[in-house]
Amino acid sequence: MLEALIQSGSAYWVDLALSFVVLLVVSYVARLVSHRQRYSKFPLHIDKSNPKQMLLSGFAKYKNAFHINTAIGKDIILSADYANELKSDPHLDFAKAILPTLLTHLSTFHHIEEAGKNQVLTETIRSKLSRLPVHLKQAVSREATETIRDKFTDNEEWHEIPIKDTIVKIVARMSSRVFLGEELCRNEEWLRITAEYTINLFIAVNELMTWPTYVRPIVQWFLPPCQRLRQQVADARRLIQPVIDARHAENYELRRQGKPPRQHEDAIAWLDEKSGGRSFDAAIAQLSLSFVSIHTTTDLCTQALYDICANPELIQPLREEIISVLGSRELDTTALYQMKLLDSVIKESQRLKPAGLLSMKRYVKESITLSDGLVVPKGTSISVSSHVHWDESVYPEPNKFDGYRFLKMKGDREKDRIANLVATSPEHLGFGHGVHACPGRFFAADEIKILCHILLKYDFRLTEKSNTTPYMMPGGAYMANSTQIEIRRRKEEITL
Repeated sequence: MLEALIQSGSAYWVDLALSFVVLLVVSYVARLVSHRQRYSKFPLHIDKSNPKQMLLSGFAKYKNAFHINTAIGKDIILSADYANELKSDPHLDFAKAILPTLLTHLSTFHHIEEAGKNQVLTETIRSKLSRLPVHLKQAVSREATETIRDKFTDNEEWHEIPIKDTIVKIVARMSSRVFLGEELCRNEEWLRITAEYTINLFIAVNELMTWPTYVRPIVQWFLPPCQRLRQQVADARRLIQPVIDARHAENYELRRQGKPPRQHEDAIAWLDEKSGGRSFDAAIAQLSLSFVSIHTTTDLCTQALYDICANPELIQPLREEIISVLGSRELDTTALYQMKLLDSVIKESQRLKPAGLLSMKRYVKESITLSDGLVVPKGTSISVSSHVHWDESVYPEPNKFDGYRFLKMKGDREKDRIANLVATSPEHLGFGHGVHACPGRFFAADEIKILCHILLKYDFRLTEKSNTTPYMMPGGAYMANSTQIEIRRRKEEITL
């Protein structure tokens, strides 16, 4: 009888275990089917040639919307015609769309999620980077003078340089002057970290994605790119915290003596001010600033210089504009704004090769119905295509580089709104559009224009080694790191 009871009990637990397994399988299959059904109303488009061609062929075939398979799941690709409807829709979530692509659920990348959700950083970017004081812009210009001379040299003979690798070092130092102040903006260890962090991050994410999902939490601790990333975070804290501690100690002592605290004009001070006592990780905030600014600014600056090289008839008019503007005034906000041809050239470079071929990536929290009746289901991921940049109905001769294109739009009642580099619109999504348009675009535009130092102080030209083909990634196109140009020092007409 005892044996019968044991057998009966064993059978019960076996049945219970089998039922649990079946329930898990059914639940998984149901979720999978439900997930696929959300996207089934949108045709699946497959074009493995390259990301740009995929967009062009997709909209040639499906007009307004289709979906694609990506390494992290499905994505609905929408026409820019919907951009104004989507730009501020409260049912769309930017962070929930972006953070999973960076594997932020894993320990190695968890700091990115913390930064993404920290309002201190967001408030600092929106309120401070969009309107730098004149004296800080001039300080950045001085950093540009020194680092350009260091990297480009005063060699008056033609010599080759890897233009993108050189520009990233210049931009890193200029940005660090604003982000970290004078204490660290020339620190070689920090400059190396800030220039390499973003690259290491994407390498780590891409390598981890080649592993099955269930082993990634373990593999991350042994994968070299992940180890390098964690070390960079630790090194950033080691470098930045002593600066913060020293400032706090100095101001404590000044207050003790009845004196006003010393004011600093950089992101360390701004973050401290905006925090209002709220907790935040200063090192992670600084790495996040580097992540969202340095490489995108570098790529656009490099592309603009390449396009100027490829269209040398622009060089003299650009120099004349810079001389005209800066010959009678200091490098300030008004001066940067008055460089309208340079502004147009940079925007045209961004039009032809936006770093983000897909813009306005969002997670749909609640189903939305667009003006033409198209329903975008809850739980889907969407992106807006930048293929409008090459649409002949919007831009005549869209595949031709025209440095004057946006300059000619200025003053036109209908087109003036999209003519400036920092302007966003459905017709030009280089900086995104709407509530989550790149908040640092004003700072990026100022940085790129400050590189007018290069235009006045150097001659430059393409070589046989100049790689004109962008490096294509899913959703993006970037100048190849190997791109070479030739430069030589020239005597500038005015002192910057």
